[in-house]
Amino acid sequence: MADIFISYSRKDKEFVCTLHQALSQSQRDAWVDWEDIPVTAEWWKEIEAGIEGADTFIFVISPDSVASKVCYQEIEHAAKLNKRLFPIVRREGFAIEQVHEALQRHNWLFFRPEDDFDQAFEMLCLSFSGSRVNGSKVSGNGFTVFVGNVTEEVSHHVDDTELHNRLGKYCFNGFWKSG
Repeated sequence: MADIFISYSRKDKEFVCTLHQALSQSQRDAWVDWEDIPVTAEWWKEIEAGIEGADTFIFVISPDSVASKVCYQEIEHAAKLNKRLFPIVRREGFAIEQVHEALQRHNWLFFRPEDDFDQAFEMLCLSFSGSRVNGSKVSGNGFTVFVGNVTEEVSHHVDDTELHNRLGKYCFNGFWKSG
C-alpha cells in the first residue's frame, strides 16, 4: 500500500499529476485515484482502503475541493483514523469556514501557481517523518527542523539578535511572502 494518499478536486488534476510525479521521483509512493482504483471496483471501498493504508494524507485545497462532498468524506475518514494531515493550498477563493476543521488546525503549505513549486515541495518532503537533510535524519515538524538547520548554519557567525532578525527576514521572504 502507498505511503501517501492525495485527496483533490478533479479540477486540480494537472497539478496533482505534477505533485505525484515529484513524489515518485523522491522515492515516495503516493495513492491517487486515477491509477489505484481497478475497473469495476467499488470505488468508495478502494478510496477507504487507500486512506487506511497510507500514513500521510495530503489534501489539495482549492475552492472545488472544499466544496466537494467526496473530498469532505475523504478528510473525514482520514481524520477519524488520525492520519497525518498535510493541507496544501493550490488555489485560493474560498472561505476558511468551508475548509474542514481538521485541516484548519494545521499550518498550510502553499503550492499556488505564483509560488515556487520546488521550494514548497522541499518543505513538504522535509515534513515527512524519516526525511533526510544533508544526510541527517529529520523527525518532527519540518518547519522546526528546517529553521533548526538554518539556525545551526548561521549561529556560528552572528549574535542572537542578528540571528533572530535573519531568521525572521528569511521566513517572511521565503515562506509567507505572497507575491
